Amino acid sequence: MKQELLARYVRLVTRVEQVDYVRREEIELYKAKLILADGSNLRVSEVWIDGELTKYAYYWLNEKDELIRGWDNAPHHLQMSRTHTMSTMLKKFASPLPGIWAMC
Repeated sequence: MKQELLARYVRLVTRVEQVDYVRREEIELYKAKLILADGSNLRVSEVWIDGELTKYAYYWLNEKDELIRGWDNAPHHLQMSRTHTMSTMLKKFASPLPGIWAMC
């Protein structure tokens, strides 16, 4: 997981429960489960090829693991919001939650 990004949102992300990172030549795969200050969690999946983010999926789930909102660039998930980076996504994610956003 990108430590500088997590450090920036230290008051929003209270714990990193799972992190998987695999690098194969020019391909990097990230997966993480972030526990947020309100008890909800954020599931992160990114695929980077030659330093470019090519696939991503970010899913915000409540304490019961029910979907609150998702951001995804898979072609079959056209109903999902589009975004470009985890940093942009965290800003968008936090903006409708003024109480949590104020802690960042």
